[in-house]
Amino acid sequence: MVFESHKICITGKTRLLPIIGHPVSGVFSPPDFNLAFQERRLDFTMVPIDVPTESLKAFWDLLRNSANMIGCSVTYPHKQAAFDAMETARHAPLG
Repeated sequence: MVFESHKICITGKTRLLPIIGHPVSGVFSPPDFNLAFQERRLDFTMVPIDVPTESLKAFWDLLRNSANMIGCSVTYPHKQAAFDAMETARHAPLG
């Protein structure tokens, strides 16, 4: 499949929005998101990241501790694990 090309300039100020799954070869939403970000003049970029199940905890830690990741979109097979991680975080004590 061929996507229409749009110039994206990534800098140290760019906010990243990963879309994670395993595999991510079938992910089609990044071009649509990136076009919408560009049209709204937002310095955001969506990137697909292939995260095997055994690496999810490391990815959550990276996401939580990254200054330029604004969240993430989740696809198969990680949706339930993402929900469980959010529930755990929601019930964790603050501070």
